[in-house]
Amino acid sequence: MPFLLTAGTDARRFTDIADNIFRFAPIDLNNEQFKSIHGDNECININNIEVCVRFYKEYIIINDRIMEEV
Repeated sequence: MPFLLTAGTDARRFTDIADNIFRFAPIDLNNEQFKSIHGDNECININNIEVCVRFYKEYIIINDRIMEEV
């Protein structure tokens, strides 16, 4: 299930150059993967990489179309 990231993420590094920062992860983590975040052997399922790339690609394309209409 996708989730919002409530902790400090690398997104904080972009606050000076971006008006909107979205801390969102479009990935499905099982309990073992979730517990590994920022720990030893941090990992996600390889299938999540494709899901993330597809999500952000579609997100950029859709938002680009919206900005063209503005």
